[in-house]
Amino acid sequence: MKSIFTFRCPSLKEKEFEDLIVFLPERSEHNSIIKTIKDEEDRSPIHGQIYVLVCEKFVTELLAIIETGSFIQEIENLGITNSVELIKVNSSGIFFDKNDQYLSNEIKQKILESGANFLFKKRKGLITSTDNYHFKKPSGDHCNQFIRASNLLVYSSEVHFLAIGLLPYIDDSVERIYVDTSSISYLVSTALKLKGMDDVLIAQFQVTTAICKLCCK
Repeated sequence: MKSIFTFRCPSLKEKEFEDLIVFLPERSEHNSIIKTIKDEEDRSPIHGQIYVLVCEKFVTELLAIIETGSFIQEIENLGITNSVELIKVNSSGIFFDKNDQYLSNEIKQKILESGANFLFKKRKGLITSTDNYHFKKPSGDHCNQFIRASNLLVYSSEVHFLAIGLLPYIDDSVERIYVDTSSISYLVSTALKLKGMDDVLIAQFQVTTAICKLCCK
């Protein structure tokens, strides 16, 4: 299981280079964070800012790591001149910097959309037919593409990231959430966990119009 999710994002400070977002959904060790950043630097040089995105309850522990002299030195040894900055997200899905300054919805959306788009392409969320077959909808219509959301729900860290986007829509009055496929339950249950509402019931119902069948040409 991958415990850290990383992706590139258009600069949050409107600069020339892309930023690197390092998302830590749970506790993480000094060496794991450094290795993750090193792997990203080896894959493609990091010219923009590095932001570590973390759930609010782990902020104190993370700051104790990234603000130490040894961590800063190791980042510099990688040839990275920009500092590592922290962004925290609370249980309502609101983003703040380490000084509790609210970050705009524009910045939040830029991060969430960049990460989701990256996952959608990497995990092949869009299924496209070949010359040998296409897909048939229950209505009888034919199509050459359909979206399979379950393809995105592979690693825990990635699911936790996607679940952040659900947090603003879940309030204390919610008692039951309905989903049309069991695979999506994983995403919803993760959002409820982040929200601290593990007792909410997740119920499944059948939506036949959401199903595509393989159809040979």
